[in-house]
Amino acid sequence: PLAVRDRNAAWGLYDNKLLENARLKLAELHAAGQPFNLTILTLDTHNPFGFLSPTCREAGVVDFKGIVTCSAEHIARFVEFAQTQGYLKNTVVVIIGDHLTARNPLWEQLQQVGSSRRMFNLILAEEGPQPNTQELLPYDMFPTVLELVGLGVKGDRMGLGYSAVGPMETSRPAQRIPLLARTAWERASPTYESLWKPTPE
Repeated sequence: PLAVRDRNAAWGLYDNKLLENARLKLAELHAAGQPFNLTILTLDTHNPFGFLSPTCREAGVVDFKGIVTCSAEHIARFVEFAQTQGYLKNTVVVIIGDHLTARNPLWEQLQQVGSSRRMFNLILAEEGPQPNTQELLPYDMFPTVLELVGLGVKGDRMGLGYSAVGPMETSRPAQRIPLLARTAWERASPTYESLWKPTPE
């Protein structure tokens, strides 16, 4: 059973408890000897202010920057567990940032980075197809992950995405990033755009 300290008021489990449960589930799935997919969504760093878990508070965290660091440490321990158990010999770990952050207490610092900001993605496996590009868009994650787990993607492409691993069967359109970015903003709704504006005082 989950204790009150394991859950935040808005989303669900704090990251430390989520990843503790994920380690148990990963061990269970791996021991079963069958193909599996385990998807985990961490939420402690979600805007606008993050969620400070009792575990991170007890470790001395007092602000949003500390929440980010604390959550990253929990994720690192999960990856270290998978590595030390030898799971990466036949299991792929994919860490994905789903989007650039909206406004949070570190917003002004993030703006100083300018147009070089990128979403964080990390793929860990002891064996697997080699990357065919350094340019990876969110649309590319679906075909890329399918290829990493051994499911072929005909012509590299699914929807708007192209597989970023294995032999490149289909060339990417020129100016793909600016074109997709412009299309996305042209279709953005007022509600979506409001997420990126300052929070009213």
